[in-house]
Amino acid sequence: MGFALVAVLCAVLMSLSIGKGFGIDDVFRPGRPIATPAADARAVATPVAPPEPRAAPIPAELTAQPLTAAAAAPQVQPVAKSAPAPEAASTGAAAPAPAAAPVAQQETQQQATTTTAPGKADRKAARDAAKADRQAARDAAKADRKAARDAMKADRKAARDAAKADRKAARDAAKADRQAAKAHGKS
Repeated sequence: MGFALVAVLCAVLMSLSIGKGFGIDDVFRPGRPIATPAADARAVATPVAPPEPRAAPIPAELTAQPLTAAAAAPQVQPVAKSAPAPEAASTGAAAPAPAAAPVAQQETQQQATTTTAPGKADRKAARDAAKADRQAARDAAKADRKAARDAMKADRKAARDAAKADRKAARDAAKADRQAAKAHGKS
């Protein structure tokens, strides 16, 4: 019975798809395009020159040392601490010697280092103290929240225990009443 039904259904669908009946073109009809190409609009557009870079001002609070010393710092490398590179020894090529900085730049950097080191240490100590204060405040707030949670938990437990005691007292009273009625009924 099922096979015959499937065969008839297939025959009907085949005749509809081959004949003038149901077709996929009737369901999906192409519409007009959403937008037309805008090639001519792009050709007319004029190129825009990129804006010139501007120097950004740096606040004094963010600079740890004078800008001249900061600019000279990457160029200054102590000659005594530099060692030949292992790659240069293995390839046989000599390593280029670091460029010696002028004496005036070295003195400026040393002066800047000595003047900023105490200030830097003070700022670091102040940051560490502020960090410790924030951590202590966080820990205190956390302890307060935990104490409040524990107090609410204890209140809920006390309420549950009181309700449980009330139910037990009611059960015991009902049991005593039943036993009294039972004893009274026998006598």
